[in-house]
Amino acid sequence: MLSRYHLDANWRLRLLNYFVNFKADDIVMDAGCGDGFISTEVAKKVYRVVGIDVDAAIIELNRKSINLNNLEFICADSTNKELLIEWPSLGFTKIICLDALEHMGQPASVIRNFTLLLKPGGELLLMY
Repeated sequence: MLSRYHLDANWRLRLLNYFVNFKADDIVMDAGCGDGFISTEVAKKVYRVVGIDVDAAIIELNRKSINLNNLEFICADSTNKELLIEWPSLGFTKIICLDALEHMGQPASVIRNFTLLLKPGGELLLMY
């Protein structure tokens, strides 16, 4: 896991901001959120962010250490169809998955789930 203090984390943030135009009304999923650095920075620009990761310990640490009203951390597996059952009405306007897809099993299932969770016209950014 890369810490928010790692140089690559800042590089990812700069690259993300270059490619994605975040808007104040965006609802964003940060899939594979890790230490929550990207989720936190994105939450400063948008309506709501949901950071998900399979690592329950890092999710719990994020919940305890990061307190923003529009940021939620959930322990979830992106390959799991249950995501679709839990969040059918949320409708993400953007889903970002930075340096995590290669660590997830069944990448085709993950991408399918992401596209089903996006609102029509939503954006998916995969970077690895």
